[in-house]
Amino acid sequence: MFKQNCNVHGFLYFNEIEEEIIRHPEFNRLADVKQLGYAYKAAYKGATHSRLAHSLGTCFLSREIVKDTILKNRELLLKSKDIRNLPNENELNEIESQINSLSAAALLHDINHVPYSHLIQHNLLRSYEIILSESGFENRIDNFYSCKKFDSTHRENVKNILIKSRHRNFKYAGLFHEIIRGDLGASTLDFVARDHLKCGFGKLDLDRPYDSFLFVKVRNKVRIALDIRLNTFPLTMVYNILFNRFKLAQRVYFHRTTTAAEAMIGRAIRRLLELGETKRDNILNDFILKNENDYRFMCFLEDHSDSIIKKIGSALKTRQLYDEAFTLEWKTEDDPIRPFLCENFIGEDNFMKCKELEQAIAKEFDIAEDRIIIFCH
Repeated sequence: MFKQNCNVHGFLYFNEIEEEIIRHPEFNRLADVKQLGYAYKAAYKGATHSRLAHSLGTCFLSREIVKDTILKNRELLLKSKDIRNLPNENELNEIESQINSLSAAALLHDINHVPYSHLIQHNLLRSYEIILSESGFENRIDNFYSCKKFDSTHRENVKNILIKSRHRNFKYAGLFHEIIRGDLGASTLDFVARDHLKCGFGKLDLDRPYDSFLFVKVRNKVRIALDIRLNTFPLTMVYNILFNRFKLAQRVYFHRTTTAAEAMIGRAIRRLLELGETKRDNILNDFILKNENDYRFMCFLEDHSDSIIKKIGSALKTRQLYDEAFTLEWKTEDDPIRPFLCENFIGEDNFMKCKELEQAIAKEFDIAEDRIIIFCH
């Protein structure tokens, strides 16, 4: 039994399979990837938590959700008269027998993440698909081949759980995927609670939200649902989670200083493509994999031979961020500004349009082009 202390969930206990994964170098890479990217240098100095810490919390919550829900379902099988929409005892036993595969998948659900993944997702869409491609995920998981407890059977189950196109290969893959990555899954519960605490807003009292779940049968498949038969507490819990996630988006994820840093990093990546230093078809191998933790990523920018990239890297290191000069935003879903921005200034194929606009602004106001960044998020 392996024990870790967590300031969000308290003491976390891990079995031999989980310990083997946690001690592996491939997993420990996530310790050097910040969960909130540049936020700890921008506005929230305490937000130094990593994707590794988040993965540990997700593993813990996934196991708790399954254990508590199985216990509740077994009580219902004994007490309830109408059990038509509930999984039977054999199905509950099957789910319970696969809990090690679930917890391993929870530990590895972010294994493909690299520094500033969400920024890359919005600015380099095609490259982000490479990062999260099936082969990319499979290769990362295959890197654990030296593990004895986390054997090939468990590794294949983890692939089946985390990769949607492989769900058909594992009976409970869809259920486990939802438990880990659903809107109210373990990953969401952990990052909302962890981000809230580490950004200085205090510890969230989620009051064991996993007590509110129930396994049900839907079209002959086991799914997880909110249990509101006796009271509406689960709905209050859902409201609290979603409301706090919304507050974090307002205060942290889209904070002006964090956005400024992301704009600068996005500009540096666009400059790399502009220089032709990395071919778009192979950007994952040529750039991302070479700089797969925060420190190496920043060193790469700061030490670059190109003056624009080097300037951005040095500015990020010393927190000399660009100021926001003008914001154009849409007010409603049908606002015509939205499709204009999305179609013209977001994505890898449109970065040249940003450059053209930056050049036009620089010429109009007679300032250096490298002092202007067009950024959409």
